[in-house]
Amino acid sequence: MPAEKAGVKMFGMDGSNEAVDLAESAYGSHRVVFGQAVHPFELNFTGFDFMVNLESIEHVEQPEKLLTQMARASKGPFIISFPDEAGLPFERFGEKFEHHTRHFQREEMLALLAAAGRKKVAAEYGQNVYRIENSAITGLLPEQEMGLCRPADAPQFRLMIVEPEQEKG
Repeated sequence: MPAEKAGVKMFGMDGSNEAVDLAESAYGSHRVVFGQAVHPFELNFTGFDFMVNLESIEHVEQPEKLLTQMARASKGPFIISFPDEAGLPFERFGEKFEHHTRHFQREEMLALLAAAGRKKVAAEYGQNVYRIENSAITGLLPEQEMGLCRPADAPQFRLMIVEPEQEKG
């Protein structure tokens, strides 16, 4: 969407070759390319204008190292989403998410982002995706109920737009 709407170049990465192939065939263009890698890896390019990390930080064993690399590779904001521990506790629902290493509390993610130099939350949204009944995920919510909204106390997922620290001088 950013490539189409804003005319920017995008590079997408996923750990699954199948997902990369699907993304390339559905969304690849002269502005959008995809690659496959599983963290840990090195982001050697340092010219990114911004970083988007949607539903992937929970798959990484050392999220602080990924966020530090992202900060080194980009001087701009991060758009990051993650399962919120308050609304989707890993201890209760972790077996439903076999590739997740954990879910995050809001304050924990803010501390990880701050350590990577991204302290200012420019915007924050919540999202609920799953129907939960009697402490069990029983299916998906209707699509019209899955939209981003101002975060409630315990959304299942949280999306943050976080800006870098301002350089002094």
